[in-house]
Amino acid sequence: MRESQLQRFFEDHPHFLLGTDYQGLRSGIVLPNDNGPDLVPDFFLEPIAGRHWDIAELKLPNNILTAGRPSRQRYSHYVYDAVAQLRTYAHYFDDPACRDKVYRRYGILAYKPKVSVIIGRKPELDDLVLRQIEYDLPWVRVVTYDELLEKARTRLIG
Repeated sequence: MRESQLQRFFEDHPHFLLGTDYQGLRSGIVLPNDNGPDLVPDFFLEPIAGRHWDIAELKLPNNILTAGRPSRQRYSHYVYDAVAQLRTYAHYFDDPACRDKVYRRYGILAYKPKVSVIIGRKPELDDLVLRQIEYDLPWVRVVTYDELLEKARTRLIG
């Protein structure tokens, strides 16, 4: 499976990403970049509460989430690669001129966006160890495909 296939799936079934925090999503938003190639985040998410949109980046479900010895688990390089990408997107909006371009072109208001990466499967680790690993990147929400499915099941049953 390719990221483009996943993106089409979430465009067709946005409820998987929207959850209870967001009312809409947009893809294909191009962030013009004078210092290199244009940036294209996978999704902008429109919050239900608040005016500033957030960003979600898709990676593959088969990307390994964690690495390291049992006593020193950490996020894998797949996660850190996605985090570097998300950091670039988030910092783009530090520049008022960039914020204005995106707002005028797409109607998206973003500043210090919350960022998420959807990646991998839930590892076979103790919940306490997972919490410790999450603490390494407090400004990024790392979501597994298993979590998305579990939340969707809960909404259907509940």
